[in-house]
Amino acid sequence: MLILTRKPDQRQRICDEIQIRILQVNANEQSVSLCINAPSQIPIVRTESYKQFEEPHKRNKK
Repeated sequence: MLILTRKPDQRQRICDEIQIRILQVNANEQSVSLCINAPSQIPIVRTESYKQFEEPHKRNKK
């Protein structure tokens, strides 16, 4: 695991194909807005939605 400290408009790359940019930090709501640029074949899914995404995605791979 890697833990980073970033400020708004700073970016982080994951390999050559994935870039994450901090759009906004809202301390009152304890939230962060992210922009994730990645190839379309890489699914980007919220953790709370992953279970719903996982089953149909597995079926499509068979």
